[in-house]
Amino acid sequence: MKNVVEAETVTATGLSITGADAANYRLTEASYTSTTGAKITERPTVITVKPANKVYDGTPKTTAQIESFSNLVSGESFNLDKTQLVATYAQSDVGTGVEVTYVGYKQDQVSAGDNTRLDNYSFEFTNKAVGDITKRPSTITWEANNKQYDAKVAATVKEGSFTFGNLVDGESFTMN
Repeated sequence: MKNVVEAETVTATGLSITGADAANYRLTEASYTSTTGAKITERPTVITVKPANKVYDGTPKTTAQIESFSNLVSGESFNLDKTQLVATYAQSDVGTGVEVTYVGYKQDQVSAGDNTRLDNYSFEFTNKAVGDITKRPSTITWEANNKQYDAKVAATVKEGSFTFGNLVDGESFTMN
């Protein structure tokens, strides 16, 4: 058997005996089989996720991306349903290397790929990572005051004419 079991009889093949007294003995069929059985245990697997780096949006929420399932047998694979996985930055402001915490992971969110059995693995979930929150691009529009020709390119801005675009709802700033 190749899957996880509590106790499995193990049979050896190709055994031979050597040494000075080997000629006085022969192996019987019974000696090819273990008497206590052996366990095949779950293979430990760590699910590593990384946050989606994001542009500042005034909230600490982000989405999770699967980085890896470690320690899998070659040719086996898993998928993680991330719909209930909540990823939260430790802050909502712009920053680099900001800690992200994950909650909402449940074992039943993992599904096996082709030729893979879930019960052959135990899962550990990394619930922390780091990511970046980058500055939000914003726009500014304004009006220049009319002026009389003076051979200079300088102009003055019409007071109160600044308009900022692409701001997070409820946020504002001023221009000096």
